[in-house]
Amino acid sequence: MGRKRTKIHKVEKILDDLYENYSTELEDIQKERKKILSQAKTDAQALLKETNKKIENTIREIKEQNADKEKNPSAARPTGKI
Repeated sequence: MGRKRTKIHKVEKILDDLYENYSTELEDIQKERKKILSQAKTDAQALLKETNKKIENTIREIKEQNADKEKNPSAARPTGKI
C-alpha cells in the first residue's frame, strides 16, 4: 500500500509541475498576443494616417488643377498638336 501512495504522490507532483509550466506558458503567450495586437493597431493607425494624408494631397492637387483650368480656359482645351 505504501508503494502505491508513493507512486500516486510522484504522479501528482509531475502533474502539478506540468500544470504550473503550462499556466506560465499560457500567461506568456497571452502577454505576447496582447503586445502583437497593440503593435498591429499602432501600425494600422499610422498607415491609415499616411494614406489619408496622401488622399488629401491628391484632392488638393486636383482642385488646384481645376482652378488653373478655370482661370485659363485655353489650357483646358486640347490644341490638336502633338
